[in-house]
Amino acid sequence: MFSILIFPVSANASDVYYCSDDARTGFDRSENLRQANFNPDKFKVLIDFDNQKISAKSIFFSSDHRQKCFLNEDALYCVNSVGVSFSINKSTLRYFYADLYNKKNTIQDPVISNGTCEKF
Repeated sequence: MFSILIFPVSANASDVYYCSDDARTGFDRSENLRQANFNPDKFKVLIDFDNQKISAKSIFFSSDHRQKCFLNEDALYCVNSVGVSFSINKSTLRYFYADLYNKKNTIQDPVISNGTCEKF
């Protein structure tokens, strides 16, 4: 009984996943927003399907940026305050990622990618 009070159930709901792009495409700002293919990316993400939260500093999902996630049937959809979206299917672990940062004079290229994750 004592351990139940000290360690909440939700503490075990998060898992770390290692994700790898299959493809990454977008618009190259240095080429007047010409469509371009980019090198695939890899990243780790902490996902809590039960509490509808993710955390991954490398893809701008951290306490630095407001975020909101929604679980709809079998997929978790997350967006944040700097134009980044991430969705992952709970069963297949296929994900889609979009970085649509749209600040004046930014040098960041808008991109979208897809890939799969596996438990780390």
